[in-house]
Amino acid sequence: MAKSTRKKAEIWLIGSTEDHFSYAKLPTRGQVLKVLFNFHTLRNQSLDDSVKETAAMVLPIWERARIPTKARNHVWDRLRHLHKEWQNLKKSISRTSETEDGKREAFKDSLEDLFDIAHSDAMTIIKIEEDRQFLKAQRERGRRGSMAGIDVKLSKQETRVAARSAALAERMERYRASTAAAATEVSVLEKSSEEEASSSSSEKEPEPSTSAWPPKRRRGTISVVTRDVAAALDRTKTSSRKASHILTALAVSNLCAAPAGELIISPSAIHRARKDSRAALAAEIHESFDPKVPLTIHWDGKIMPDATGTGRGCVDRLPIMVSGKEVTKLLAIPKLQSGTAAVMSDACLVEIRRWGLEDRIVAMCFDTTASNTGCKGGVCIRLETELGKDLLNLACRHHISEIVLEKVFSLHDSARSPKLELFVHFRDFWPQIDQTKYRTAMEDKDAVQHITEIRDNVISFALQQLSTDHYRDDYKELLELTVIFLGGIPPKGIKFRYPGAVHRARWMARAIYAIKMWLFRDQYPIQQRQSSERASRTSYSQKVWNHLVRVSLFVTTIYVKYWFTCVSPKEAPRNDLEFLKAIHTYQDKEVSQVASTAFSRHLWYLSETLVGLSLFDDSVTVNEKQRMVYNMQNNQGSDDPPKRIPPIHDPLTKALPDFVSTSTSKIFRILGLDDSFLERDPQQWESEQSYNEAKDIISALRVTNDLAEKGVALMQTFNEALVRNEEEKQFVLQMVEYHRDKFPKALKGINYDE
Repeated sequence: MAKSTRKKAEIWLIGSTEDHFSYAKLPTRGQVLKVLFNFHTLRNQSLDDSVKETAAMVLPIWERARIPTKARNHVWDRLRHLHKEWQNLKKSISRTSETEDGKREAFKDSLEDLFDIAHSDAMTIIKIEEDRQFLKAQRERGRRGSMAGIDVKLSKQETRVAARSAALAERMERYRASTAAAATEVSVLEKSSEEEASSSSSEKEPEPSTSAWPPKRRRGTISVVTRDVAAALDRTKTSSRKASHILTALAVSNLCAAPAGELIISPSAIHRARKDSRAALAAEIHESFDPKVPLTIHWDGKIMPDATGTGRGCVDRLPIMVSGKEVTKLLAIPKLQSGTAAVMSDACLVEIRRWGLEDRIVAMCFDTTASNTGCKGGVCIRLETELGKDLLNLACRHHISEIVLEKVFSLHDSARSPKLELFVHFRDFWPQIDQTKYRTAMEDKDAVQHITEIRDNVISFALQQLSTDHYRDDYKELLELTVIFLGGIPPKGIKFRYPGAVHRARWMARAIYAIKMWLFRDQYPIQQRQSSERASRTSYSQKVWNHLVRVSLFVTTIYVKYWFTCVSPKEAPRNDLEFLKAIHTYQDKEVSQVASTAFSRHLWYLSETLVGLSLFDDSVTVNEKQRMVYNMQNNQGSDDPPKRIPPIHDPLTKALPDFVSTSTSKIFRILGLDDSFLERDPQQWESEQSYNEAKDIISALRVTNDLAEKGVALMQTFNEALVRNEEEKQFVLQMVEYHRDKFPKALKGINYDE
């Protein structure tokens, strides 16, 4: 029997078991395993019980060394892991190879190392340098140093701290007892006063003992930061400290249902409540967003200050949004390492997959930059490749329009400085201008001949556009200036706005400033700011005015109408062809040439695929639709049609059916639409359910990237506001979007309970 016990006590690779630790040093891996097997093998305890018993013996040794340790459950995990390591080696006990022998030797060598269960921040938590040095020495090979007897000085110090804590607890107990006694006496007096009303007025309530511990400030119990309150604070960029001042003022003004003392309105409490509300709302939005319609993805990069990083530089931000029928959603505005096509496409794919929209994305709306449209590695190509399907390439028609206007304006101003100096001068001169003294194009004999035939048509169009809502004031200002320039009167009368931004990136500044400067040309003497001879001053001045009137005439007669009609997807092919023809026949041949060249590089919507949008255009005649259907069946197209067509040398000879081929039906496959209505005559399409359903989907497509520009504006507004953490920043953006959708206007009478 004794022989069996001794054999059982010998553990492979470890040696004999032990039932205690030495208190001179912290335990090694081998010592811990010996004690563990003492419980598990000799005493026949389960592994979990053995682990807990061993941990109960190890932890006091570390406590005696005054070294903070991991939590008890983490110590258990470390013990189980150590046992598992030994167990894995024992599985190959019968194997003899150089590799297995090396593993066993390495394990045996590690048994002399410290069984380290110190807290991850132990070196920071330990206040006594001697204790820190002891831990460092124990972690070395050989484990230098050992624990001596009790530190008398430190022991006395701890005794004094404990005595003070006990005295404090005793005083608190006396205070609670005196408070309870006072409350009891008050209740007795109140009862007595009810029975003897005549003598109650002379009775006084006893005061609590002044020697008792002072009472703590009572905390509030009612939270005032609901989800909508938190969203409103975020939307208005109100900090938690400012919110505390506002809510406190409301509480003390008795405008709240509860007393001020009952409300939780400290800055820290408001901050925590807002943080929790953001995270909860973002999770709820992500979980509930499940659109059942085809979606278009939008993105637009922007360089902004890095408000969430450690540095003070700039960083690329990429607003990523989706749109569809009755759907407009911000996915995220991530911070990118760079603005390359690979990085942007990866960011878009991450958000598409995170929101589970791989099957819903059918189109892309983007600015026509090289990083987006590059044929070898642009974002569009990368997205189609990664998603494994063809997508509609809906190039932003506003961005294309900006390119055309920039080329026309550059006929005179070829400078590349960020600001347009000519406009800066005019803005500075504006306070000296008499706004009642202006001259329209109808008062200039050279300009009149350009506008006589189309003047009434353009004014009617501009007035009709002014009757609708425009989310940007500069759109409205351009329409009003167009009416004034052509000699008309806007619905709200003639008035001029103060000149705004003049940065070169603000494309509409070119149109607005050109018209406005030409209207006040008699009051703005450009030549007075020149320093050269009079002859050159007069010559330069004449060039400026000639240039401004050329830009103004182009904008008012052709450009404005195209700009405000290019948002319609089903009218896009027809509008592009008509705009190309109008440019081609424009009287100013130099302007016609540069505008036509610029626009011909961006004929996306006359491609074999996207020309199919015009099948749903009510302005296209039945005869044209019949020819389009015929060409879809008989005009053989390419297997891989180009995204945009090459320049058209003679657009006057072209009609929409000329661009249609068998490849046009590809648009129905991409969007998942039923094209059975094509078998009927176009006169009967309106009565076909398949046609009406397809028309609704087509009409919901966005062919301008204004949505991404809204995302840029949102990020610019909140980039350096409220929070610095990147994840929190994304939560704030989701919350602001939620509040803007729910309460688009701050009007009296809004039901916040809906």
